[in-house]
Amino acid sequence: MQSSGSRGLSPKLGNAAIAAVMQWQFNPARKHGKAVDGWVHVPITFSLTEL
Repeated sequence: MQSSGSRGLSPKLGNAAIAAVMQWQFNPARKHGKAVDGWVHVPITFSLTEL
């Protein structure tokens, strides 16, 4: 798993996105009944508020 970056914001956002996605469950892509390699781009949007 890899973050494509946080567009100039804190790297902590990329780490938080990875931590969240690691909790998801995926079923692998299949071809003729066998799992095959693949990739997916999943945009993660953060909404930050002032404290």
